[in-house]
Amino acid sequence: GLGGIGSSALLMASHTSGLEKIIAVDVNDEKLKLAGELGANYTINAREEDVVKKIYGITSGEGVDYAIEASGVREAMEQAYNSANKNHGKVILSGNLGGGRCIEIDPYHLLFGKTLTGTGEHNTNPDADFPVYRNLYINNKIPFDKLVSRKYGLEQINEALENLSRGEVFRSLIDFS
Repeated sequence: GLGGIGSSALLMASHTSGLEKIIAVDVNDEKLKLAGELGANYTINAREEDVVKKIYGITSGEGVDYAIEASGVREAMEQAYNSANKNHGKVILSGNLGGGRCIEIDPYHLLFGKTLTGTGEHNTNPDADFPVYRNLYINNKIPFDKLVSRKYGLEQINEALENLSRGEVFRSLIDFS
């Protein structure tokens, strides 16, 4: 998914990783359009296409080396796992499915090197990470400002939250001045 986490991961991957093929998946065509501007080489609308089949087609049957799932949707988590290379693919789940809910995977390929892990805000160190992000931005390595799709005044905060929950914006910036 191309919310705040997914679009940030896309931006970082496209500007710092050296990866040749970057694939963005979402159900919102506007977000997929912006994903192309942020550096995705390929976009897939999960409502219209078989995500795993399309990814295997793009990767000549190999699957992706890295799959980052950020929507918190069960089907998307399973698609991320199934689209990763069977022998060395790394699957990172960042979306929150919710306590007690499960995903279904075939663990067989974990025996051969495929990995599945989770991450969240508890995996960051703001004192160390924020200066790195700041330097990347200041040195024009990553255009973080492209993630802000709309600015709101403080009196528009409810509208900003509603637009965010409807998926109408990537990220909003609230001006407190």
